[in-house]
Amino acid sequence: MTKATTFANSRQPAAITRIERPSKQDLILRMTQTRQPFIFAGNVGHWPASRWTPEYFAKTVGETMVRPLVDLPRHGMPYFWNDKDYSRTMRMMDLVTKMVTETGSQCYLAQKDIKAFPPLMSDFDFGEVTPKLGVREPSTSFWMGTRGTHSGLHFDRRDNVLVQIHGHKQVILAAPEEARNLYQISDMFEKSSVDPVNPDLSRHPRFRDARLHQGVIGPGDVLFIPQLWWHYLESRDLAISLNHWYGDECSLQDLARMMSAGGAPIWATVVKDAFWYGICKRPYRTRLRSDMPSGLFMYVIISNGIKRRIGIGS
Repeated sequence: MTKATTFANSRQPAAITRIERPSKQDLILRMTQTRQPFIFAGNVGHWPASRWTPEYFAKTVGETMVRPLVDLPRHGMPYFWNDKDYSRTMRMMDLVTKMVTETGSQCYLAQKDIKAFPPLMSDFDFGEVTPKLGVREPSTSFWMGTRGTHSGLHFDRRDNVLVQIHGHKQVILAAPEEARNLYQISDMFEKSSVDPVNPDLSRHPRFRDARLHQGVIGPGDVLFIPQLWWHYLESRDLAISLNHWYGDECSLQDLARMMSAGGAPIWATVVKDAFWYGICKRPYRTRLRSDMPSGLFMYVIISNGIKRRIGIGS
């Protein structure tokens, strides 16, 4: 269950650095100055959240309505699937029953704001393992998925700490400068079109040269993912995770550099979508595990900045 994936690219993946029981001072140093991903263990075992299981959620917050993704395809990249085809509304207890009894069905409750479960808000304290940075409020999300459920390869605009609570996950990482080898999706340049576990090298030949990092996290392990680092996670069994985005978002200059890695097609699509979805207010198709199109996001950020500068809405 904890065997690492064998990759098809020509470079041997590096193991993600792992440390045991680091001090808070060491954590802050690594997260603010070293700025490299790492796994650490032995720091959150005392959290009440360590007792969380699917059955525990069914018992404590079973009546809470959730909207999981159910009966997902076993293979492929979720960024190309339609949200409406898999999203369903149900009680937490019914989701747990489906996950436990229908072993052939892939179900994923992804990025659920933990505030939806008030009885569990005191079961963790990310202040123990993260520095206080920026002015934006942190955001904490809950994830629960059956074996094989996975994200696509993508990067986040904020620093991210992920605590593995129940089960195990395979982790694949790549540094920001690997963007060119990861074939960004033209209308969502924060996402990759490559399946890193089963890549199609005839379509994505540069992926052979991508420098990857890999590891497996289990109960009590914590993974630090710096902003802009590409990451892919896949459940090895029925898994529960809790992640915490904190600090301010990366700069527009950083995003521009990531766009530039994709070349002219990325820039052209962003400009087109900024006009089509931003200025013309046209609706866009919602895809799994995807935010708004990158062009619309850039339009919102830039237009809000202009409004603040000239005093509109202040």
